[in-house]
Amino acid sequence: MSTTTPYATECYNASAASGKISGYGCTTYYLVAANGGDWWFNDKFKFSAHSTDTSLFPVRLKQVAWKVSWGTNNVVYDWDPATTQSVGSCLTLTESASSGTVPAIGISISAPICPNSLGLWTLSSRVSGAIWKGAEHDTGYDAAIGVQSVHNPPTAGVSYWSN
Repeated sequence: MSTTTPYATECYNASAASGKISGYGCTTYYLVAANGGDWWFNDKFKFSAHSTDTSLFPVRLKQVAWKVSWGTNNVVYDWDPATTQSVGSCLTLTESASSGTVPAIGISISAPICPNSLGLWTLSSRVSGAIWKGAEHDTGYDAAIGVQSVHNPPTAGVSYWSN
């Protein structure tokens, strides 16, 4: 068990609009504590996408989203982003969460985010995600980033997926 060595990583390529929009995202899972069958995980995720369309009337991104889901009986108990944050100009945002275990082990992720907002996309006891909304500038990349802390009790399997 290591708080700095990944337990697992999932990555995906995506495309839309006949290949004019493409993106790539990864989620990295860290096992931060275990007590018998009780396990605690932190994970961080990032999905970046952009349009390659340089035509007269190009297809442009209006949002980029990514979420991490866990199987039955797992509990997401900390997540970031937790609200929607308006972004007036490009800046680097950092999202962070804490495992809540003793000692508490935190996780964070940072990325440049451009206007208009980064916020919570979806939230339930087993899912959280982030969404960037705005107007893509030319063919620049935009990203959705976030983190989670999850309790994986003995009654739950270690099952997770990103999309």
